Amino acid sequence: MLGFLTKTGGLKGNEIGLISILETATYVAIPRQKVSDLLKNTSGQKLKKVKVKLEIAN
Repeated sequence: MLGFLTKTGGLKGNEIGLISILETATYVAIPRQKVSDLLKNTSGQKLKKVKVKLEIAN
């Protein structure tokens, strides 16, 4: 997950906060100003041959 967010998502390691991995979802804390770029950079991408779906959690 971390590699995907830094390489594909364009984030720096120090911009990634808490990562919570659950059975059907993973939550990642990132700065609000990076969200739109991350969503744009990762749209339609795959992680370990599985299409990734990113959305904003409230």
